[in-house]
Amino acid sequence: MKYIGNKSNLLGFIEESLKSAAVPFQGTLTDLFSGTTSVAEHFKKLGFSVTSNDFMTYSYVLQKAFIESNEVPTFDKAVQSLNLSVSTTPAQAILDFLNNLEPQEGYAFQNYGAEGSQNRMYFTKENACRIDAIRDTIQKWKSGGLLNEAEYYYLLAVLIDAADHVANMSGTYGAFLKIWRSVALKRINLKIRPVFDNSRCNYANQKKQRI
Repeated sequence: MKYIGNKSNLLGFIEESLKSAAVPFQGTLTDLFSGTTSVAEHFKKLGFSVTSNDFMTYSYVLQKAFIESNEVPTFDKAVQSLNLSVSTTPAQAILDFLNNLEPQEGYAFQNYGAEGSQNRMYFTKENACRIDAIRDTIQKWKSGGLLNEAEYYYLLAVLIDAADHVANMSGTYGAFLKIWRSVALKRINLKIRPVFDNSRCNYANQKKQRI
């Protein structure tokens, strides 16, 4: 993700530091400021049981989808209710459905779309309206009992990833670019995000220390 403070480039250094300190790699690792979950995911793959935490809601969504879960959800109820044809995987069928929704003007369009009431160039009008349509549909499915918790957070996490890919910004949502990045002009596209199974219990948290 385009996020200032992302620790992806430090993963090798962190891993070597733990090895130098003789930390057992089958133990428990706690990532207190998980952010985009790059550190938590890396060490989950190395055999740790991971407990991740961040006060930000977007991070909690990513944690629930990629740290706490150990598999891509099956979406049984949603696939059956929507009578979707599954040619690859149930998850792909769900994403294909969401990718082809009719755009609608909503919160993302009004507050972050280039032609919305705030006139902010975070997203093109089409992408902002597609984000609104997808987000509203996910919520309706959850409210209607078609999604369990793991399925709900997985779809939200995939939407966050896809939206970030076409966002017209350089590393912080505190400001948008004044000219369009070429990737921002592409149509948003939800894609399958793999979930690593470390065969261990992992936990997501959204807590802030009290001072």
